[in-house]
Amino acid sequence: MSRLGKYSEAKTQDFFYNINKGAVVTGLPNFWIKDVEVPRFFTTGLFTIIMRCATFCFWILILSEIGAFFTQHNLTEKQKYDRIIFTTSHPILYVIWATVAHYEDKVKGVTFHLCVSLKEMYNDLKVERQMLKKAKLFSIANVFSCVMTLVFYAFNGVTQVIRSGVSFTTVITAWPELNNTSMAANIVRALSFVIWLVLVCRTCAAFVIAISTTICLSHQYKQLQSYFYSIEENFSTEHLDQVEKERKYEESLKHGIKMHSETLLCTQVVQEIFGPVYSGQITLNIIALIILMMQMMDSEQTLFNALGMVSMASAVLSTTGILMCSAGDITIEAALLPVAMYSSGWQNCRGKSNKRVRKLLLLAMTQGQRPVVLKAFNLIELSYQSFLSIVKSSYSVFSVFY
Repeated sequence: MSRLGKYSEAKTQDFFYNINKGAVVTGLPNFWIKDVEVPRFFTTGLFTIIMRCATFCFWILILSEIGAFFTQHNLTEKQKYDRIIFTTSHPILYVIWATVAHYEDKVKGVTFHLCVSLKEMYNDLKVERQMLKKAKLFSIANVFSCVMTLVFYAFNGVTQVIRSGVSFTTVITAWPELNNTSMAANIVRALSFVIWLVLVCRTCAAFVIAISTTICLSHQYKQLQSYFYSIEENFSTEHLDQVEKERKYEESLKHGIKMHSETLLCTQVVQEIFGPVYSGQITLNIIALIILMMQMMDSEQTLFNALGMVSMASAVLSTTGILMCSAGDITIEAALLPVAMYSSGWQNCRGKSNKRVRKLLLLAMTQGQRPVVLKAFNLIELSYQSFLSIVKSSYSVFSVFY
């Protein structure tokens, strides 16, 4: 990966700049190649201290949720299942955002490569617009599903306070007990909800970074296809003789092969950075869906309970689907690249130039025919088919119990 340096402004850079502003506000590092402009408070030492305290509080919350299995015995069926979901999902969410934060330098490097270096080598504006449209749509969908989950769980808690006069409870912790209505107990419940809110927001920001980078990478293979199809135009230049046309084509071909090599390097780095994210989300998907289906069978069938469960299921399924299908697009687009290489116009070369180009193209196509696959757990290939298989397997496990 090249060192960071000067770069030209473009729409892709603007998009990644903006999503990193959101990441910084949630407490994640700045993954962009220059400082982002956020309100001054988010760059102060006080904010850093607050975020470190929040990280410490995450683990206190997780340990308290585990302790709730030993101290909380008067829970409704829904609360029992909520306790299981939160206790299993929160450590996974923590690991997801912590992993992305751990690879801060590598995220910066691969972002620079995809958004700047490769864009300066070649950029099809049509493909770029497609990429931005898809990345914005999927990022908004992910944020919306996470926000709605928080809203519905909070709404359900408020509704229970109004209807039944019980305490406002969303996250089940070891203390306080549900019937404890003291001021201290209410403060702890409110703090637990705020800590949960920060955890979800930070994880959501990490997902947006992962989703956007994965989509950008898949469209980089589209950019390569566009490039190789376009270099045949070297032979359409009327004012050049055949020798000059062949020379320009050969240079363009080498340029494309270099771009392909750097794109493959980016793919390896993306696998290293976001492999744990894919693995964690698949694990979370299976666990959450099984528990939610069991909860639907055993809990009281009310509209408010249903809204919380449906929002949670939608958030889990949409995030898993977006991640896996976006990663699957990389495999599909990379598989189409050898055809684009073959269609680059090599047949217009003659004599020795033809022999050189054919050898060069053969090596490039051989490299391009190797499957490009992102994996979870270094085992599960990420694709549309594997996403459907995971959803079906969750139902299969559930059907064993019912």
